[in-house]
Amino acid sequence: MKKRILTLLAALTLLLAGVLPLCSCSCRGETDVHVFYYTYSDPYISSVRAALDSKLSGASLSYQDYDANGNQTTQTEQIRTAITKGARALLVNVVNTGSDDAAKEIVALAKEANVPLLFFNREVSDEVIQSYDRCAFVGTKAEEAGILQGEMIGEYLLENYEKLDLNGDGVISYILFKGE
Repeated sequence: MKKRILTLLAALTLLLAGVLPLCSCSCRGETDVHVFYYTYSDPYISSVRAALDSKLSGASLSYQDYDANGNQTTQTEQIRTAITKGARALLVNVVNTGSDDAAKEIVALAKEANVPLLFFNREVSDEVIQSYDRCAFVGTKAEEAGILQGEMIGEYLLENYEKLDLNGDGVISYILFKGE
């Protein structure tokens, strides 16, 4: 999990370095980077938020975080408000991943304001990303993340088999949770 967070942060930092110079302001000392999270209550997203806040502060960038609390309408309104207030870069962990509608609306808002837009962590279709030349996605496809997690679990099991075979029957019992 920590490797995934570090990879995501490294990619976000590199994209920020490329996206922020496109801003029409100095992007330093003002609240120009607006980061929208689908919810603060997700433990993984909380760790990403803490790490990203640290990276943004360390780069002397001023930023504003937003919690959509799992509500796409709330997030879209937060983005609209941030653009109205003069946001110069948008980083979006989109709430609704079930269809492209929410992402398309966010892209339309950013495009109209000519603001760079970076979707992260939650997959957005290539069609949406390619619809705006100042838009990108950082993350993995859900299938790739599942494969990486499976490989990590497999390696851990091989290294710790005897310790994990609690009843010594040669079988590791587990529960598999399926995500989105």
